[in-house]
Amino acid sequence: MPNWKEFRFTIDGKINGVEMTPLTIPMARLALYLADLAQLMGHHESVHLISVAEGSTQPVIYVDADEESRVTERVRQAQRGMGEWKANRAYKKIDNRLREDHATAAFINVSQKAEVIEFPGIKTNLPEAYGPI
Repeated sequence: MPNWKEFRFTIDGKINGVEMTPLTIPMARLALYLADLAQLMGHHESVHLISVAEGSTQPVIYVDADEESRVTERVRQAQRGMGEWKANRAYKKIDNRLREDHATAAFINVSQKAEVIEFPGIKTNLPEAYGPI
């Protein structure tokens, strides 16, 4: 039996004006987040969805302890745009989806009581688009 380390992907925001919880986020929308999160984390054989906790929307993920540091480093590098291309793309897709949902998120290593990265989502200041002049 592997030694597991617990991570959480905590989403705080609203969909259609309603706070996101496991009861209000549509399963299809959560599945999109989880698919991108799986790409971001990599190490597919060592990463397992355990549940979705109450509060906001918090997928609870267990990672084999032997892969903890590799998963953490992969996620951090993707946030900086310096990771493997699939991880970089997954990070951007998650952050764009959070913006669409008027949300932010954090990827937390519960076992170490530390935030790994933050997804700014709606907090991102995008340049204003101007029409033709």
